[in-house]
Amino acid sequence: MASLLGSSNLNLMILDEPTTHLDAERKKLLVGILSQLSEISNSQSPMQFLIITHDEEIFEDSNVGQIYKFESSEEGTKVTALR
Repeated sequence: MASLLGSSNLNLMILDEPTTHLDAERKKLLVGILSQLSEISNSQSPMQFLIITHDEEIFEDSNVGQIYKFESSEEGTKVTALR
């Protein structure tokens, strides 16, 4: 996977629990910075983020395009589009 990601310009950032130990103000700042990064990226290859978090509320007042929720169940992984 690292070889695949490193061989192309995907403009992809993967963040795992980036809001851990952040207060509400800094959580909003983080989401704002990520929004700014996506806006200033090259339009041919826009910046994309894969954010793994249990903190659903950080996206409430954001302009995030797509949000998916993954849940484990007896039948397998359930994926729900939240936006």
